[in-house]
This record gives sequence, structure tokens and C-alpha cells, in this order.
Amino acid sequence: MSSRQITKRGCGPHIKSRGNSMSSANGVNTHTIRSLGPAGAVGFAAIKQENERLRSMTDELGRRIKSLVAVMQSISRHAMHHTTTKDDFEVRFSGRIGALGRSIDCLMANDWHEARIDELVRLELTTFGALDGAQFSAEGPPIGLQPNAARNIGLALHELATNACKHGALSVPEARLPCIGSLSKVANDSASA
Repeated sequence: MSSRQITKRGCGPHIKSRGNSMSSANGVNTHTIRSLGPAGAVGFAAIKQENERLRSMTDELGRRIKSLVAVMQSISRHAMHHTTTKDDFEVRFSGRIGALGRSIDCLMANDWHEARIDELVRLELTTFGALDGAQFSAEGPPIGLQPNAARNIGLALHELATNACKHGALSVPEARLPCIGSLSKVANDSASA
């Protein structure tokens, strides 16, 4: 919690701030306000700008949390309607929540800008015990996915990997599953995965 003092010294009020610090996930200090010096228009403008930036970040975080809660509710309903026992529900639900978490990890590793599809494939298949290079390969150009697409494709990859392990290529230890991605042009001249 920050404590601010406004005192009068010489040419006008001074603002001091102690302990107003934000750290990133890796523990590196990304922003610290130690002392703002003479509190004139520039000092107050800087405080106002910083408060607006923090409000914007808080609003974005709130939107993302609400979106994730909606996704988790959808995952829960889907698992509930496709299971008959409590144990089956737990397996399906926790598997899908894990897939969602892995997609979020990929996004966070790239500052929430994108997640590469080959990374999502590797994460999902290795989660099921498949050995990268021995049982599967992920090849193709680096295709970056926007956050919503990464989340949805991560969940789809989880379902495909589940089926491959139960009934498909990964149900046999000596099987090999190639995952090959490509880009192609579409009619409006933009690339699609």
C-alpha cells in the first residue's frame, strides 16, 4: 500500500510516495515512483496519466477474467451433459481446464499477443505422455494465434489428443502422429491457417 504526503516546502507542495511498486510475473520491478519532486502541473499530470494507465489495465484484466469465467462455465456445462458419473465428469472437466491453462501459459509467455500453434500442439500431446519427435512431430511455418483463437484451438487440440490416445494413433506405443500446418491464401488476399 502506498502512502503519499503532501508538504509545503519552499516553492510549493511536494509529493512523496513510498512503496508504490508493481512487479511483473518474473519478479522484475517494472515501475516505481520514488519521489515526484515539486508538485506542479507536470507532477499532477504524470499522476493522472499513471492512474489512467492503471485503470485501463484493470479494466482489461476485468474483461479477461469475465471471459475466462464464461469459458469455464461453458466447459463445465459441456462436460456435465456428456458424462454419467461424477468420476467421468472430474476427468473431463479437469482435462479441459488444464488445456485452457496451457493455452493461457502460451499466451502469457508472449505477453498475451499470440500463441504459436506448434507450441499448443506440443503442450497438449506431451500432456498425454506422447514423446515429441518419437511419437509425434509438429511441423510447418510459425503460425501465431490471437488470444481467443489460441484458447479455442487449445481446447480443440485437447479433444483431438484425448481421442488419439483412447482410440487413434497414440493408443499404440509404436505409432507416430505427424501434425503439419500450412498457410494458404484466401479470396480476400489474406493468409489463413
